[in-house]
Amino acid sequence: MKTKAICAFVALSAALMSAACGVGDSAPEQSTDGSVKKVRVGVPANANGISAYIAARDFADDYGLQVEAVTIKSGAEAVPMLMNGQLDISLGDALGTLMASSNGVPVVVAGVASVASPDPTLDPSAIFVAGPDTGVTQLEGQTLAVSALGGAPELIARAGIDAAGGSSEHVNFVELNPAQMANSISSGRVKAGLAIEPFTTAASEAGLTEVLRPMATGYAELPVTVWFTSQKFAQTHRDTVESFLGAVQSAGVEANRDLPRARKTAGEFIEMDPRVLDAIRLPVFAENVTDVDSVEELVQLADRYDLFDKKPDLGGLLGQKFEAAAP
Repeated sequence: MKTKAICAFVALSAALMSAACGVGDSAPEQSTDGSVKKVRVGVPANANGISAYIAARDFADDYGLQVEAVTIKSGAEAVPMLMNGQLDISLGDALGTLMASSNGVPVVVAGVASVASPDPTLDPSAIFVAGPDTGVTQLEGQTLAVSALGGAPELIARAGIDAAGGSSEHVNFVELNPAQMANSISSGRVKAGLAIEPFTTAASEAGLTEVLRPMATGYAELPVTVWFTSQKFAQTHRDTVESFLGAVQSAGVEANRDLPRARKTAGEFIEMDPRVLDAIRLPVFAENVTDVDSVEELVQLADRYDLFDKKPDLGGLLGQKFEAAAP
């Protein structure tokens, strides 16, 4: 399971040795009077970036920041950019960040960005089948598609199935492009699939049957995405990190409480049919971003499913103990 998920980080770790010795000494710019700190933040063009954009637009001034949002494809792409100084902080998949750390990449989790809600109505993930819902036990001995083997999608599916009384060890997991998920289930190519928004909404509209909301069932309260940075930046620019955490925490609270505003913000940086954007379940943003105890719980869950060759160094990963600055 874990080989495919970590292979990219093996090559990445080697590349970082040279990157860390390159232009990594660059630091965020500061205004001439020292009152405004400029911070470059890696943000993917999906709904997980909503709090970052609200922070940049509406809360940065309150925290003495000028936030430059840099579009990234994934947290894995952001890692070398953090190491060589092209980025200061980035949003990343929580499990992917842990895997990078377990492979020796010197990253630090500054805070939690979004979490899995225990409320199924807020869960952006779902396991679908084409026929009637006869419970998770129908998945045993069958093929279930996820978008990434050995990564967060498989972990979410396995934890949800087991928490619901099924047996994920008797399910055959395969990797499939999420855009192909609904058609593959409908055609019988696979028995079931795990969809995550916006593909959850697409699967529902295609008439597929929802079997389980796995995040709410087996992943509740665990981090889905995190804010992370390099160990060097965390040590030398602690005040900048804490100012950013304060701004993005305020933005996350606002996004959770004002969904129309959150959707409007998403529409400004996500290329998506407005009708779909209005229908999808949005992320639940952390309202206490520096409470990172849940990261340790995620490590325990991932280790239970044998995802790590070597467990992450939690001292290096979480040892900075940041506080979100006040405005």
